[in-house]
Amino acid sequence: MAEGPGIVKPLPPELFARHGTSVETNWAALHGTGLLTPTDRFFVRNHTVTPTWKPRSGS
Repeated sequence: MAEGPGIVKPLPPELFARHGTSVETNWAALHGTGLLTPTDRFFVRNHTVTPTWKPRSGS
């Protein structure tokens, strides 16, 4: 499955399972990490599409 719009974090398939614009950490990817979740293993949760924003010039 392709990355959802607006996701810029690297999401290797051995660490994550993709579900549209949301991405869950695979439980197996947390094996041996101890009590703290490494920052590269945090999930991505989007409830909507990431908005685009274009600043006004001259304001």
